[in-house]
Amino acid sequence: MKKRYSILMLAVMLTVAGKTVAQNIAINATGNLPDTSAMLDVSSTVKGFLAPRMTTAQQNSIPLPATGLMVFNTTLGGFTVNTGTAAAPSWTTISSTAQTFATGTTGNDFNISTSGSVNTFNIPDAGAAARGLVTTGSQTIAGAKTLTGPTTISGTLTAGNTVTLSSTASGAATDSILTVNAAGVVRKRTVTDVVNTVNYPVTVIVAASRTNNYTPGSSFTPLAYNSASINAGSAYNTSTGIFTAPATGLYQISISNMYSVANSLNNTVSARIIVNGSTETEVAGSLTPYAGSTIRGTINGNTVVQMSSGQTASISIGNLANTMTPSVGTGQHTLKIIRLN
Repeated sequence: MKKRYSILMLAVMLTVAGKTVAQNIAINATGNLPDTSAMLDVSSTVKGFLAPRMTTAQQNSIPLPATGLMVFNTTLGGFTVNTGTAAAPSWTTISSTAQTFATGTTGNDFNISTSGSVNTFNIPDAGAAARGLVTTGSQTIAGAKTLTGPTTISGTLTAGNTVTLSSTASGAATDSILTVNAAGVVRKRTVTDVVNTVNYPVTVIVAASRTNNYTPGSSFTPLAYNSASINAGSAYNTSTGIFTAPATGLYQISISNMYSVANSLNNTVSARIIVNGSTETEVAGSLTPYAGSTIRGTINGNTVVQMSSGQTASISIGNLANTMTPSVGTGQHTLKIIRLN
């Protein structure tokens, strides 16, 4: 009989235990059944629910906290819940404590930082290594930028690299043009400021002489006429011997160089008129005196050439055979450049 009773009581306990596990629980003073949607239904009009209370350090020391585990954090003064995992907890404050929102500039990108109840929205200034706001101060911003629509620049536009304009519209007869001076300043100019369509009268632009001694050689070398009585707009450089056309037009370039020889050999020398890097005209002179005599001769060169504004012209001497001694002085070595239109 005792063995049968023990077995019967064990069966009853297992049955009750099974039902208890399957049911939800209500804790109240009224005897009401628990809400069917709640595993634990606690209700009272005179008492509250008291969660575990601990500091942040104690909270962080909980071993393997389950996801959803909640405590009252006495350090923060509010409820916190683990929204991470047991292996990698992430405690999030769910307290109704008033939140404070502020702005800052920390970091190199847009970000939000939270400390307790203070949430800071960080928007740094834009820079070479930071995404952020374009401010009224001086900034260096990296990366290619595309501006669409009308763009107005007030002040100085400085470009360290090449400025490229693409997809520009076709011009009109009333358009202005842009010029860039030696300092890189861009100015708006009318067409007639730069290109004058009025016919110029025949004008001597340059009248210069060579007054310094020089020695011709077999290789061609630029010859500078170092003394200029006429040099309109300083178009001719008396140091380098380079003429720069001040405007587009038709130019006549003439040279007359005198040489002397005191030997009975066949002596020759050539002169070239070079326009924009290419030989336009080459002339040669030869002197062969009798033994014991000295003779002089002149090499004359002349060309008419169309030059665009900014193109250059110069004189080179070379191809020497034996000896040709320059007769330098006003009227002996001369250069004239005349603008024909």
